[in-house]
Amino acid sequence: MNLVYASIYLLPATLFLLGIWMALRLLAELGVGRSGRRIWFVILATLLLSPALAGSVMAVVWVPNGLFLLGGQPPMLHLPRLREFAAISFAVTAVVSAAVAWLCIRQPRPSARTGHRWARMGAYVLGIGVLLGFYYARLPDRDIPEYVDWALIESEFGEVMDSLTGTREIESLEAAEHERDRLRAVIEADPIFWSIQFPDERFDRGTRGNFFQRQARSSGSCTGQPGDHHGLMRCTREVEGSRNRQTLRFVRRPLHEDSLRSVFEIEFDFEVFLDRYPGHVDYAPDAPTLQQQDQQLLGSWRLERRSSRGDKGPRREVVSLSVGPRLSPGKYAVQASVEMVPLDHSGPATDCTQPGDRCKWFGKSAGTLRIRGSRVQILYEERRWFSDRLQQTSEGLLGTDPWGDPVRFQRKE
Repeated sequence: MNLVYASIYLLPATLFLLGIWMALRLLAELGVGRSGRRIWFVILATLLLSPALAGSVMAVVWVPNGLFLLGGQPPMLHLPRLREFAAISFAVTAVVSAAVAWLCIRQPRPSARTGHRWARMGAYVLGIGVLLGFYYARLPDRDIPEYVDWALIESEFGEVMDSLTGTREIESLEAAEHERDRLRAVIEADPIFWSIQFPDERFDRGTRGNFFQRQARSSGSCTGQPGDHHGLMRCTREVEGSRNRQTLRFVRRPLHEDSLRSVFEIEFDFEVFLDRYPGHVDYAPDAPTLQQQDQQLLGSWRLERRSSRGDKGPRREVVSLSVGPRLSPGKYAVQASVEMVPLDHSGPATDCTQPGDRCKWFGKSAGTLRIRGSRVQILYEERRWFSDRLQQTSEGLLGTDPWGDPVRFQRKE
């Protein structure tokens, strides 16, 4: 862990400090006074050096905020608790930076080498440029086109994932293995597939759920988008004896309690994926499918569950969900509201607004629901609300929340 911390926080922070020092020297050569340089030091140190929790790994490792800012992404602003941490982190770093600036930044002595002023300024500018060039040369491109989302993956590859998932339900080991071999041959013949992690204790035998891998890889890294609504990540895979490969990773989480052991992970060759899907793909199901989706989704839904989270003790969380009208094929408008009710009904219903409540839903929000096959995604307009990825079953819309607790929307009679 110490080595990871040194490589991910201390090394970038050291480079940022070197760049800040050169920037301050440049300001001094330009005639900026002591107060101005102190202010600039506090600004640059706060933005670049304040600790952040990497949004893609959530509290696994600390990084400097500068890595996010120079990468063009606002850090840690997609979840309420991360915003709270960001505010504290920036404030503390600003105070420490102000103290350092007060102690260390003094009025420079008159330079005896006035004739070399422009050369020194050029050297500082060149040094800052070299640091930025080194940073951006090492910064991997992890952007994902906006049209590449959950709906596209489920539309084009949901049937393959469903077929593979269905092999768990085949009781005969021989029949299940035959179907797995058939699906593996189909997947191997299509160059768009890079790897599939699909755990099944009956067949893993030490493979850790590695169902398919096109090339042996030694290591790699992945980065997701803030909020991770679609379960997508860009990855760089280091391949033995070949150039690195860029992949697109999609995570489909199971909808039952044993979710940690059964996560379905599929990776696509990113170049092949973009060649095959260069732009938006229209979703155009036939009329009977649209009618069936309307019958299954339109109307009122309700979720009730016991919640022990928060400072007020156990309560009942009640969520009302209204679906409709249909906005386009496979896309519906949503209105949702939530209230917390005492288990013994001894008091009035309250909103879930306290930070200690750690609620999934807050107050009211509009949103959109999209359906692909039996899979459903709900994106809410309220920034504090987590998105839902659910499965349509005979028991309702089922899923799990970010803490692994079950989500079960049932049609309201």
